[in-house]
Amino acid sequence: MSVNVKIRTTKELKPMEILEPLGAVGEQILVTSDEFPTVKFGNMGKAIRGVEINKEDDGYNVRICVFASADDYRLFKLTIVVLMQLTGEKAYYEDDDDDPITCPMDRFDDKWIEEEQKSALNITRSLSAPPQCAKVAFFGIFMTFCVGPKLLSGFDIPFKGRFKKSCMKKLYDYLCSVQWYFNDKTDTSTRMVVGVEGKDPEDGLTVSLIAKKDGKLTTFDYISDAGLFGLFDLDHESEEHTVLIPFERLEYILPKDIFRPIDDCQYERIGELTVEDFYKMKEKAKLYAEDKYGVKHKAPGRGYDKNQNTYILTWNTAVSNISLADHNYMLQNMLNSYFNWSVWDYEDVKPGDKFYLLRVGEGKTGIVMSGNFISRAYEANDWKGKGRKVYYADMEPNIILDPENAPIVGTEELSKAIPDFEWERGHSGRLLDQEAAKKLEKLWAAFIKKHCSSFDGVTMNGRNE
Repeated sequence: MSVNVKIRTTKELKPMEILEPLGAVGEQILVTSDEFPTVKFGNMGKAIRGVEINKEDDGYNVRICVFASADDYRLFKLTIVVLMQLTGEKAYYEDDDDDPITCPMDRFDDKWIEEEQKSALNITRSLSAPPQCAKVAFFGIFMTFCVGPKLLSGFDIPFKGRFKKSCMKKLYDYLCSVQWYFNDKTDTSTRMVVGVEGKDPEDGLTVSLIAKKDGKLTTFDYISDAGLFGLFDLDHESEEHTVLIPFERLEYILPKDIFRPIDDCQYERIGELTVEDFYKMKEKAKLYAEDKYGVKHKAPGRGYDKNQNTYILTWNTAVSNISLADHNYMLQNMLNSYFNWSVWDYEDVKPGDKFYLLRVGEGKTGIVMSGNFISRAYEANDWKGKGRKVYYADMEPNIILDPENAPIVGTEELSKAIPDFEWERGHSGRLLDQEAAKKLEKLWAAFIKKHCSSFDGVTMNGRNE
């Protein structure tokens, strides 16, 4: 997603022949790539993505990418002017003969810049909203930045409908400040790539990691985006001292008083991380470590997989510490909410296993949520406050329904389809046998197919998997 303007010419220019005229008119240029075929630069303290000039066989292509700052766009059109003056040639929008540019300053005016910024934000909003639920990564002039549900929510920008122009400006200003604050900071990126079964080596998962060596932790200022996050104790050789987890699970293991989010993926270290903190993070990370890296687990309703267990969780609003209002809040904020539940058959729970949350007791009863566990089971405080030993697992829903205002697969229908399972009562987190799991998967898939067009984010919400 970019805008490209071609200046067709046979004239050979050196990068400084283009950059010096920009400096002569008052631009404070910082160059991050100073040799062709690609020269990249931006204005000091004002660039988010900067401007690129690409040397091609038939001339020079000036390129600017989405989520550029207003100053990036201003520098973009000024660069086109300079190249036109140096070569004496015309410029063409997207290299189109039918779209010549005679006056870049008029063509790319302030209104056009605002529309470009708004368009980039609208595309990202649609990708971040259910059912896509994406976090979109962009290459900034210094560092990658990730825009998704949490960052948008933090700037009061909804997934749909209108948003305030002031909120958009604050978001762009923040993204600019991030680039320049972290431009000389140390991140946790590595050159390590972990292979994924069935894929070429170059399609493996990148690794961002914190390591301990000679009793000391690696020095870093922020945790940078990657495919996997690792905690490596290099003072020990056994595999148990090396933990890798999907990067999207990182937020579950970070001490909140030591790290704070930069965007939807990355985290700044704001306090001292001790070796003791490192070990605590490593132990917690073991809950989220998967048997195979890069495996795409099937969500409920998206197909049967014999390697995935299926668990039935129960929710009785008459006794639960989760009210119907709480449930509906999480429905409408499913991308920014934390989910876990007690599991009776906890021993074999693993990341990727399926769950169905069944409302029982009062009101309409039946399936009100489905999804995948993202952790193994762990012991935590009894939600009833009775001091019992209770195990929980963290989870990621793919479907949430308001039982009072949306269609559901009711307990009566479930009892008819799978009569050997007790649907009306029983412990939360019972393991369903594989034959019953196949039947439930088929039933749920049919329900999703029938009702997915009605998902409104208020009474029914879901994500693509």
